Amino acid sequence: MNVRSLRIKGFMAHKDTTLALPTRGVVLVTGGNGSGKSSIVEGVSVALWGQTVRGTAPWSGPDGEAAVVTDLACAIRKRKKGKVMLDWNKQGEPATKFENTTKAQDALESVVGPWEVWRRCSLFSSADATHFSLATDGERKRLLERILGIERFDVALDACRKDLKQAEAARDVAERGCFVEGERLRSEQRRLAEAQSWLGDDHVATEDVEALRAKAENLRALVEKSEADLRSMTDMSRRGATSQGELAAMARQARATLERLRGATCPTCSQPIPQALRDKLEREAQEAQAAHEQRMAAANEELAKGADLFDELNAERAALEGKLREAAHAYRSAKLSRDRDAQVRATVADATAKVGQFELALAEQEERLAQATKLRDELQACEQVLGLKGVRAHVLARALGGIEAVANVWLSRVAGRELRLKLSPYTEKKTGGVSDSISLDIIGAGDGHGYRAASGGERRRLDVALLLALAEVASAAHSGASGTLFFDEVFDLLDPDGVQRISAVLHELAQDRCVVIVSHSDAIAQTLRSDRHVHVDNGVVTMRT
Repeated sequence: MNVRSLRIKGFMAHKDTTLALPTRGVVLVTGGNGSGKSSIVEGVSVALWGQTVRGTAPWSGPDGEAAVVTDLACAIRKRKKGKVMLDWNKQGEPATKFENTTKAQDALESVVGPWEVWRRCSLFSSADATHFSLATDGERKRLLERILGIERFDVALDACRKDLKQAEAARDVAERGCFVEGERLRSEQRRLAEAQSWLGDDHVATEDVEALRAKAENLRALVEKSEADLRSMTDMSRRGATSQGELAAMARQARATLERLRGATCPTCSQPIPQALRDKLEREAQEAQAAHEQRMAAANEELAKGADLFDELNAERAALEGKLREAAHAYRSAKLSRDRDAQVRATVADATAKVGQFELALAEQEERLAQATKLRDELQACEQVLGLKGVRAHVLARALGGIEAVANVWLSRVAGRELRLKLSPYTEKKTGGVSDSISLDIIGAGDGHGYRAASGGERRRLDVALLLALAEVASAAHSGASGTLFFDEVFDLLDPDGVQRISAVLHELAQDRCVVIVSHSDAIAQTLRSDRHVHVDNGVVTMRT
């Protein structure tokens, strides 16, 4: 992103300053400490992103303004009565109205990119120059991760781990579901097998049971008829016995009459009985006695026959009752067997249906388990890829090799071929292991004792070479085209030879971009061949030749 112009009002030391920047070339900004040099850089930061590099409030009063024009967009951030507002538009397009400043800022960043990328790729301060060199091994690794934007892996890794935790929980649920459905299925399979074992070849059909029932009812009817016949025979026997008694009484009476007629007189009235009457009465009495005896003999014969028939009927009834009991038992057994068979068949049907239901449920749970397992495995693989030993390690190693190569190219330009640096993606521990960090070794300075043992000029040359290398890598990492570069007091500690060398490097960089050098070093001001020299004194900008 090329910055074309900047205007700041009520902004730090500046009351009202306007500064135009060329498309390419070196712009030198000089001035004393606290004069407002770095405020120019802060103005770009505040206008586009609403924040300062140093992290302090930029406004010097209740009202202020920071406006910037770039090749991508024009932005004006104003402060009125303590309230900050943002208006912006794409280059060559009318301004768009937004509901609030937050939405306007989000839309602006979609055009100019996030502040962190600009801060890494386009702005370098003296603190940045020594940050990488003086950092610990672990801090170098974290700094490089920020420059390359690898910290986004942390966001992705956190999200991946959160999703992995949910996937593992879902897999546990699916696994428990498989166990539960499997147990239910096995239970129903056992119930089905047990019910099927009760179904043998002794199946009793409904028509067989009904036939047994009809047979039992017929036998019961025959038994009832036999009992009725027995009752009838009993009644006849009673009547025969009564008639037999009556006939015996009549025979006794006739014998008694004969006995009374044997005398000469009537036993009732004591009158003489004529012989003819006695003969007649005796004959009649004898006839009556004979008739009664004959009838009684017939009755006895009938009673004997009735007794035999009664015995036959009683035996027949007993036989019928035995058959009835057998038929009733056969009917009850058949009915119980049929009912049990129907119940077992109902159990078989129910168990079969539930087996099918649980098989389907188990298959669904197994499918969920397979999907959950697949997702868990994928997320575990993603966690490994996003973790410290995954892609980021590969990216860091590749970037580290690039930084070392580029830094040594720049180092040869600003220090000569005798000074080299070496970056390693690990540090060997005294115990023999390695730590996941980045070590910096110096060749040609410090007598093998590293960066801190080098001279001040050598350290600053190393700082500048690393800074330029980091800038190139950062720009490449964020697909950045050549844009305005800001160097805020980065080169102030260089010796004259270093200034001469860096001057040539900066002019080479400025061939396709604008390079802004902020410095209070007289040596740089006198040595650096700038295309434009801006002097700032207490917030007032003047142009110098």
